[in-house]
Amino acid sequence: MIEGKLISVGNHKLYHSIMGEDKGLPPVVLEHGCGSSALFWSLVAPEVAKVTQVIVYDRAGYGWSEPGPFPRTNEQCVTELYELLQQSGMKSPYLLVGHSYGGLNVRLFTGKYPGLVAGVVLVDSMHEDEVTARFPEEHVKGQILAARFYRALNLLSRTGLLKVLSALRSFPGFSATIKPFSKQTQELLWRLSFQKKTIAAMHSEFSNVQAGYEQVRELMQTDIPLTVIKSEIVNDFYPGTSEDTKRTIREKLWEVANELNRIISWGKFFWKKIAGVFIYSMRAIGAGEFTLRSEHCVNGLLQVYLYYRMMMYFEGAFADSQQKPLPPFRQKGPVQKNVVAPAGRIRVLCFAYPFGCRSESA
Repeated sequence: MIEGKLISVGNHKLYHSIMGEDKGLPPVVLEHGCGSSALFWSLVAPEVAKVTQVIVYDRAGYGWSEPGPFPRTNEQCVTELYELLQQSGMKSPYLLVGHSYGGLNVRLFTGKYPGLVAGVVLVDSMHEDEVTARFPEEHVKGQILAARFYRALNLLSRTGLLKVLSALRSFPGFSATIKPFSKQTQELLWRLSFQKKTIAAMHSEFSNVQAGYEQVRELMQTDIPLTVIKSEIVNDFYPGTSEDTKRTIREKLWEVANELNRIISWGKFFWKKIAGVFIYSMRAIGAGEFTLRSEHCVNGLLQVYLYYRMMMYFEGAFADSQQKPLPPFRQKGPVQKNVVAPAGRIRVLCFAYPFGCRSESA
């Protein structure tokens, strides 16, 4: 269980929890996907808290948060997150981590408040081209089917049927989804995930995501550090999808994930096979099964931290043209240590776990 409190953001309150201590590194903000909640980060947040402060929160309608104004657009979510962070007491800049739908939110937040962002980690983020002709028709149909599914859930929640199913622990597939969590967390997930307010928020978010897609298309490139994490396995497709089309959809999902690092000039992309302890496993009809080990997310955060520290260091090196060793940064893995910036300008090509470092003098 993640203990926290409520903060007012306008006319409603959002639940949030802050873990860890201020150790001089940017605090981490964990943004959950559509249909999940802060509890789905309960395997990751304690690990991140060993490195720096981390905040998890429930968007309006989810978990312990109160319902917010409708429609639940990405822009509305970003505005509320800004208000929450301003009142949280945590010092900016922040390292934003967004999963799936949350990936769109952190991209929009970064575009709107770049001065508050130290880095971004996208975990199986939704992409603005997933409902365009770039993907096979079957994938677009899968997205439409998912929207219809959420609408059906919203109608069922009004009848009280979902409440009965959750009380009986019999909602299809949910037991397998939450299996990696502790018994206590599983009980809370059963109790909180099928509330009327949660289903209504989930339905509204997914129904209005097209506006978010249009907004991220208009974002300018930035030099804020970014890591993109993509799971390898996609097994859920629209009924009747051929094997050749499934292969094409997998390739397209991989392609758009890899392209996300182009939204900044310091992007990094890596994938991980599925095994061991999960962050969580979310099944979305037509969108695949998104599962990652918790340490993969933590490694992604460390990657961006290293980017951030190197950027801050080299900015100082440019200012006085002096050669100084990089301040120590403790981390597991083959990380370059005590890198010396040469006099004059430098273009950093890569330096992040587990990619190593090299540079070119201008």
